[in-house]
Amino acid sequence: MVEDNKLLGEISNAIFSLPIFDTHEHLIDEEDRRKSNLDFSLFFMMYAGTDLQNSGMKEEDYLAFQDKKVDIEKKCQYFSNYWVNIKNVSYSKVILEAVNDLYEYEDIIMKRITCSFLKRLKKLGTLNGMTR
Repeated sequence: MVEDNKLLGEISNAIFSLPIFDTHEHLIDEEDRRKSNLDFSLFFMMYAGTDLQNSGMKEEDYLAFQDKKVDIEKKCQYFSNYWVNIKNVSYSKVILEAVNDLYEYEDIIMKRITCSFLKRLKKLGTLNGMTR
């Protein structure tokens, strides 16, 4: 038991001495992010995007939803049809928490803000390198 505690202490000290700890986020390189024409569909590239597809979104619609050339109004149409199906899934809960913390909205659809909220983000450039 004493040896286990000693080993645990050594491992803890080694971990806490690391200058960087990888928490495995799926983040775009900051330089690439600032150069890109990003919008809210970025939130749905990974697991939440799979949830959209699993809830019935066709693959071609998902690909269009992720296409940077598709305008926000069209993306809102793709998105709003399926958000209600996934908004209580754990990955969507994380997105909602971020939307609430960063932009002070509790929900994306329930307050009828989907398109206006997303257009505001685009206009403010909050997804293109600016902050709130």
